[in-house]
Amino acid sequence: MLPAISIQAIDDELEKYPPRMAWDYLLELNANPVLGVLDAWRDSFPTLLKKYRSRLFEPIEQQKQLTEAMKTVATRPSISYSYGNGAIHDDRRSQFMLGEDRKATLQQKQIVKVNE
Repeated sequence: MLPAISIQAIDDELEKYPPRMAWDYLLELNANPVLGVLDAWRDSFPTLLKKYRSRLFEPIEQQKQLTEAMKTVATRPSISYSYGNGAIHDDRRSQFMLGEDRKATLQQKQIVKVNE
């Protein structure tokens, strides 16, 4: 007779592993012919599959979102205010810094004339 292990206990154990390893273990468990005939496993497997698939692809989605956010910031111009007395003030709130190097700042400026 097989000892009873809850689906929740399996899920809790899989949570301890990195996404790729948990995914591989889940697929190995599903390939087990003993588990495959159990109603509890067949009922729970689609939910587990969805959960661990999203865990597997989450870093890829985060990277894509970060890349899109960086593109948005990089294409938004900074504003340079030019005053009548010749003074210039750069509003750098919308510039994108690459590291700590000021020379690596993307210089995309929009000149705004300010009348004093």
